[in-house]
Amino acid sequence: MASIVDTSLSWKSLNLAKRDSRKGRKPDEEIYCRRQVWSCWKRAGKEQFLPESARHVRRLPEAERTILRRALFGAEAPEADEDANRRLKVIRIIKATKEKDHAAVCGAIARGLRKELGDSIIGLQEFSVLADAGVRAMNGIWEAMRSEESVSVQTCAHNASVQSELAKLKKAAERWRRLKNTGSVTGLDTANCLADTICRACPSAPEILRALIAHHVEHGGGMRWFRLSPDERTILRVARDRRYGGALYRFRLVALSRMAVQCEVLAASRYKRLFGGELDELDED
Repeated sequence: MASIVDTSLSWKSLNLAKRDSRKGRKPDEEIYCRRQVWSCWKRAGKEQFLPESARHVRRLPEAERTILRRALFGAEAPEADEDANRRLKVIRIIKATKEKDHAAVCGAIARGLRKELGDSIIGLQEFSVLADAGVRAMNGIWEAMRSEESVSVQTCAHNASVQSELAKLKKAAERWRRLKNTGSVTGLDTANCLADTICRACPSAPEILRALIAHHVEHGGGMRWFRLSPDERTILRVARDRRYGGALYRFRLVALSRMAVQCEVLAASRYKRLFGGELDELDED
């Protein structure tokens, strides 16, 4: 994409293709949408081709809106697409609920869809809390390591931010375990394993930290961020990319809600109340 932009712009000094591999660069859409890039692109008459920031929400043109609204949020009718109907129900729950944070909204969705989906939806809120707590703890460890290739477990565990996130993870794991023990949720073996691993760990921050990293190495999938040394006293960086880090688990609710706003199925004001922190600009027209 950077190469296409470079060849299409008259202002060659941007060198986006070369900057693409530079350490510490911003996300792609932020690079492409910086003010000087945008103005240069408009002069080239290609403003409709430039990718917009994912943080910018505005209504789609009417022709696109009509097609996507029907495809994504089809009318409730026997012949309508089942997935489209479910998306519409989720958006209606989001519109109606008075909850103000993601986990609580997940709880409202679980209650609203339980009759349709049965017990499989019961643990949606607890799962979201556990997943987010795990990612926040991992991100906290990553930030505590900064640019170091290794850091002692004790040093990292005594970082105030890491301690706070590990305590929240412990609480979320205990909450999930209580739900699991009621027999209300089945499957989700990785979540069960994470909760059991964290709950079995000594309540001290270093032991919870070791348990989290061990779970990450065994069950993380994809690229590993870090691992423990053989004596488990040191955290060793595995990922080379200094920008590594994880996004919070969101069940695509932000993306679904953004599309609902663009299709005029969800009010922009409701989106802003729930996800406003993730917006640069909101088109209210």
